[in-house]
Formats: sequence, C-alpha cells, structure tokens
Amino acid sequence: MKLLLIHPPSSEVYDKFKRKSIDRLPIGLAYIAAAAENTGWDVEVIDAEAEKLALPELVSRVNNRKPDAIGITCTTPLFPISSKIASLVKGENPDIVTILGGPHINALPSESLRDCADIDFVVFGEGEQTFAELLESISKGITKPAISGIGYRQGSKIILNSHRNLIRNIDSIPFPARHKFPLEKYHDPDRYNEPYTLMVSSRGCPYNCIFCGSSATWGRKVRFRSADNVLDEIDIVVNQHGIRNITFCDDTFTLGKKRVIDICSGIAERGYNLEFLCSSRINTIDENRLEALAKAGCKELSFGIESADEDILHILRKNIDLQKVIPIFEMVKRFGIRVHSSYILGNPGDTRETIEKTIEFAIESGTDAAQFSIMTPYPGTPLWNLARMEGALKSNEYSDYKWYYSVVANLSEVSDQELIDYQREAYNRFERAKQVKNYRETQVAE
Repeated sequence: MKLLLIHPPSSEVYDKFKRKSIDRLPIGLAYIAAAAENTGWDVEVIDAEAEKLALPELVSRVNNRKPDAIGITCTTPLFPISSKIASLVKGENPDIVTILGGPHINALPSESLRDCADIDFVVFGEGEQTFAELLESISKGITKPAISGIGYRQGSKIILNSHRNLIRNIDSIPFPARHKFPLEKYHDPDRYNEPYTLMVSSRGCPYNCIFCGSSATWGRKVRFRSADNVLDEIDIVVNQHGIRNITFCDDTFTLGKKRVIDICSGIAERGYNLEFLCSSRINTIDENRLEALAKAGCKELSFGIESADEDILHILRKNIDLQKVIPIFEMVKRFGIRVHSSYILGNPGDTRETIEKTIEFAIESGTDAAQFSIMTPYPGTPLWNLARMEGALKSNEYSDYKWYYSVVANLSEVSDQELIDYQREAYNRFERAKQVKNYRETQVAE
C-alpha cells in the first residue's frame, strides 16, 4: 500500500510580513517516514513548503500519485491549511485515508477532529510506534483500531484512545528517512553557505516555562540518545547525504554535561568537519562544554532570555539569573561561538517600562543576533490555559498564532498596536546598534 506524507506550505500564513528564506527539514515527518517504511508501506513525501507549491499543484500531485493514505503534519498556524488539504484530497478521492499529526494535534486532538470532518485519524503524542500500528490496521481494513495515541470518529461521536507511553529507549527509534526529502532545498542563508539538516539528540524538557508546548508531546522527563547513536546518525548525514551543516533542535542540547562532551569529542575524533548550531541555557553551559563544542564545530548557541525584568521572568517560570547572562555571553564568544538570544514582548504583566528594559538589555547584552516575538498562547501550554481563563483570546483563527505582527491574546498592560510597533522597533533598534558597533570596531581596527 502507498502512503504519501505532506509538509504543508506556509505562504498563506506568513505572507503578510517579510521573512528570510529559511527552509527546514520537517524532522518529525522524517521520523514518521522511517517508521512507515519499516511497516512495508511504499512511502513518498511532498514537502510543499520547501518546493513552494501552491495548493492546486499540491493536490494535483497527490491525485497523480494515488496514495491509499496521506499523513499531514501541522503546527497550530498551519492547522487551517492542513485541514484544507485533507478536504481537497477527500473531495477528489473519498477513499483516501487522511491522517493528521504534529504539535497542534498533540495539544488538541479531539478539537482537530471536530474542526475538520475530512480528517479520518489523528495521531497524538510521540508518533513513531502509533503511526506504524495505525498503518498496519489500515492495511487490514480495521476502521476502529484499539491503538493508543489515536483519535477517530464513530458516527457523530469523537473517540480518543488512551495516551501512549513514551518510548523509554530512544536509541531504538529508526533514524529519520532523509532520503525521502529534497535535502538540497533546506537552507539557512544567515548561518550556512550550503544545505543543512536538523537533528534531535534528546526528547523532553525539565523546565516549566508557561509559553512552551514541548511537554505536550515529549513530557518533562528528558530522554537522551546515547553519544554513539547520535554519532552514527551524523555519519549517515555526512557520508551518505554529503551534508556537513547541522542544527540540533533539542529543547536544550547542552543538558547532560558528559553526554554533550562525548558527542562533541566523537565529532572531532571522527573528523567530520561540521558546522552546527544548538540551544542552551544560562545554567547548562560552562568552559568545559564550550571547549568541546568549539572543537567539534559549534558556530552558534541560542539562549532563551525572554525578559529583562525579574518579576516577568518569575511569571513565565523561566528560572534564570539575569546577572549571569552577560558574563555567559562573553564566555561563549571567547570560544569563537556566536550568541543568539530570544526575547518575548507582551508577557503577562509587561508594561512599556518592562518592554523597554528588555529591548535595551538585548542591545547591551553583546548577543550577536536577537529574536523578538510577541507572546503567543499556543494550545497545550499553561499560557493558553491562562489566556482562556482570563477570556483574553482574541481570535479563533489558528493562522493568526504566529509570533510576528499578530496579537491573539494580550495579557500585558500595553495595547495590541503598541506591541506590534514595539516588535518592529526592537528589530530596528537592535540592527542600528549592531551597525554602529561594527562601524566603531572597524574604525579602531584601522
């Protein structure tokens, strides 16, 4: 039987503002493709985002390939277009089984079935084993499978089966099926000169930030892949796919000091000549880790700072010490590693003063790059629950949930338009300050 996996296009969601052209391997879908291959299904992939496909062309390709089932992944802002794809495909061929998964489905499985009548199954939670078992059931013609981690309809009733236990040994999960994807199309031009890929070395996050939906899928207990398992995947990426640029998309790559050093030592010893990026936290980085990261080819570390106000950080449950931020940034840069830091505007309790403080902190921190997001309450997060409890949700359109120039819930003391203006101003001020700094450094050097 034939399965077609789809990464939906985002142009309809993000075309209202300028974005730098960054195309990413949909790593979750690549894991699902590997699991599906192991069931014996014929697996194909359409990455409509990377290929810049409009909906009519995407649907035409689906119809030409005549799959028995399609699987679509979606974040919250992409749920409407993913639903539209399912409906258009069903309209052309009602016999195709439509399956949706991804972060939005993990958070709202029942509501997703309710909101789109053309979805046959949803897969929620950690998806590899669930999806493989669902394909086995579809092969046997079972319409109401007793599989943990799925939902479906029974007449007008929505059925959600029990949650599946998380995979304890994540070394047992097959490597992502990158050979199914257009790897040459994944670029991040600000960071790499050649194509790059995403990689995950752990699942889960032990922290409890109110805006993060990681635990909805992975839980708060971190499960680590072994260093050898990670290195074996890197070997495939380098030697089979010819890619030497990797972005690790763990919630916090630098958790587990020995494991991080073992991975980095293995990269250096095997001579992969990589360039890679990863995420960190102020409390999970030190000189030993930095030395190992630098020798292995780490070019950038990303830190979530979020606010420069202690009270706001407490509300966010961020649990970092602001006094340590600048010294840590300076230490990272001494090892030749760039610093990227992220900040959120419009947090619960934010005022003009706290937002100004955050923008100024970002400018003065020494970070090489900064991201300024508008607080967005994604389903499945404590922030979402707070926004609903306060009656603060302004939009039922999930395509509005996108961090940039869109306010879907405002729990701050600043107006919606001011938040949008602050976001634009933050980027402009940061870039101007960086240009002035670079000019002064050039003058000194001359």
